[in-house]
Amino acid sequence: GAEGDGDAIFMNISTRMPMTVENYVASEIACMLLQRIVKEALEPYGADVRIDYARRIYPEDRLGIMLVVTPREGEHMHQDVLTALRHAVSGASGIEVDPATIQACREYMKHKYVVQMQEPAYWLHAVAMRYLDGRDYTTGFASKVDASSVEDIRKILRLIEKGSCIEYVINRK
Repeated sequence: GAEGDGDAIFMNISTRMPMTVENYVASEIACMLLQRIVKEALEPYGADVRIDYARRIYPEDRLGIMLVVTPREGEHMHQDVLTALRHAVSGASGIEVDPATIQACREYMKHKYVVQMQEPAYWLHAVAMRYLDGRDYTTGFASKVDASSVEDIRKILRLIEKGSCIEYVINRK
């Protein structure tokens, strides 16, 4: 623990993951689901969660996730939030997910990438990935998103559950 201006919990998770296009897609959906799972688990404690994630290929293929948990405005962090957070993350792959939720994640991803593909920076990155690293995440992207299965997503959630984890707990001064 450390002292700061407000209560917060930072959970950083890192796991090796082959950065295939299938894993690239499934990992984004898995992160969306993980945020939803953690949000539901922390709801009774009046805590909010934000998730950031990065898929890297240098120096090795890796998925990194940071969950930031804060109490709602004017509240203190409930003493059981860290336990609830750990439980939600460690059991994420076993949660039953409504197919409509998976489909909503797919639609969101496809829309997000259509918007990103309008930016020159996206294409500079995509060309570099394709010709320097031999990785093509752009061709047929929408069909690859639609092909992501619940089992693909569960596989990523299992990797997250087994990944290296560091936790920081910040208490109000």
